Amino acid sequence: MLGGVHSGRPGLAAAGACLAGVVVAAHALGLATRGGRALPGRLAGTVWFYVAAGAALLAGMGLGLWLAGGVAGSADAYLALRLAHVHLNVLGWVGLAVVGTEFTLWPTVLRTRMVPGLERAVRWSLPALAAGLAVVAVGLATQRRLMALAGLAAYAAGLAVALVPFVRTARQRPPHTAASWMLGAGMAWLVVSVVGDLGALAASPRVVDLDGRVTRLVPAVVAGFALQTLTGALTYLLPVVFGRGAWGNRRLAGILELGWPLRVAAVNLGVLGLVAGVLPAAGWWLAGLGLGSFVPLAAVALAASTRRR
Repeated sequence: MLGGVHSGRPGLAAAGACLAGVVVAAHALGLATRGGRALPGRLAGTVWFYVAAGAALLAGMGLGLWLAGGVAGSADAYLALRLAHVHLNVLGWVGLAVVGTEFTLWPTVLRTRMVPGLERAVRWSLPALAAGLAVVAVGLATQRRLMALAGLAAYAAGLAVALVPFVRTARQRPPHTAASWMLGAGMAWLVVSVVGDLGALAASPRVVDLDGRVTRLVPAVVAGFALQTLTGALTYLLPVVFGRGAWGNRRLAGILELGWPLRVAAVNLGVLGLVAGVLPAAGWWLAGLGLGSFVPLAAVALAASTRRR
C-alpha cells in the first residue's frame, strides 16, 4: 500500500489497503464476537475500544485511498480530507486503543488494585469518544467547522471520563518506575494534544486553516504520546514476557531502566521545547536521545534473556 502511494500507483495502493482492511476487519469482528467472553465482567467493555479503533483505522484507510487517488477536487477539499484522515488515525486507531489498554495496564504497572468505578468509566467514556470522533471526521471532511468543534468537545469529554480512574489510581499509588512515568507522561501529552487541537480549531476561521495550526502539536502526538507510551509499555512487558521468573524479570527490568530518570526527563523536556517553539533542534535531539536509548537497552536485555535460556 505504501509503495503504491509513494510511486503514484493507485491500483497497487488500493490492493494493499484491501488486504490490510480484510485483516483489520477480521480482527475487529473476532474481538467483537469472542473477546468480551475472555475477560472478567468489569473489563469486558474494554474490548469495544479495540473494535472502535479498528473501525477508525478502516475509515482512515478509505480516506487515505481517496487522497492517494487524487480525486479530492480542490486544494481545500484535499486539506479537509487529510485532516479527517489524520484525526481518524491518531485519535481513533491509536488514541482509542491506548485509552482502552490503560484501564488494565495502568494499575498493573503501578502494582496496585483497580479503583472502584473503573467499569463505569469504561462504559461511559467509549460512546463519547467514538461518537465524537465520528462527528469530527465528518465535520472536517465536509468543512463544517461547528460540527467538527462539537465532535472534538465530545471526544475531550469522553477522554476526561476515562482519565478519572487513571488519576485516582495514580493517587492511590504514584508512579515510581520508568514504565509508569512514561505511561503517565504519554497520557498527559494526549490530553495536551486534544485540548490544543480543540483550541486550534476554535481559533481557525475555516476548517482548512487548522492544517497549519496543528503543526506544533506533531511532536506532542508522535514523541510525547505515541512513542513514549509504546516505550513505557515495552519497558514493563519485555521483562514479564522474557524474564522467565522473578529473578529474570528484575534483571531485565534493571537493564531497561538504566538511567531512566534522565531519559524520561530528556524526552519530555524535548517535546515541551518543540511544542513551545523553543530551540527546536535541541528539542528533537533531547526527545530522540531519550526515546532512542531504549533500543540498545532492549537489545542488551533480550540478548541477556537468550543467554540465560
